[in-house]
Amino acid sequence: MSQRLEIPYFPEIEGFGTTYEAYITSKFLYAFVSERKVATVCEYPICTFRVPGVIGAQLAVKGCDVSLATTDENTLQKASVLCRNYKLQSRVRLVKIGVDRLEPESFDLVFHISLLPTMQRDLGIDPFSCLREMVRLSKRYVIITNHNLHYSIPLDKILSRIT
Repeated sequence: MSQRLEIPYFPEIEGFGTTYEAYITSKFLYAFVSERKVATVCEYPICTFRVPGVIGAQLAVKGCDVSLATTDENTLQKASVLCRNYKLQSRVRLVKIGVDRLEPESFDLVFHISLLPTMQRDLGIDPFSCLREMVRLSKRYVIITNHNLHYSIPLDKILSRIT
């Protein structure tokens, strides 16, 4: 008998044109943290064009201790409101990249959604430095998703060379 996977619903993501992508990514990560017994998670950096922190917040609902990291103060404020609205403050730590220290190998899972192609422009972070930092922070898994097929083939080639 197949098991139905229930993920928390956050209505804030509706209408942003990325609802299905957010749903599929959430569904995958929600199952992944259960199957792999992931307890600590860092979204590095938080995706800024959806509701910031919504994917990580769903993992906090699942029981993971989650850190949401970014260079952007406005993004942190939006993530803070989301966590406050859903009473997740005890499970979610907001991290300002470049200010707050994150220890090496301090997370079971470090994940990133969709910003690599525009990361330098939007957040002032070099994508290759970001990838190295994600590897440094993770003791087990690093997951990167990219939803824009225009970038995915060259990105896959780059990632396979450096990882």
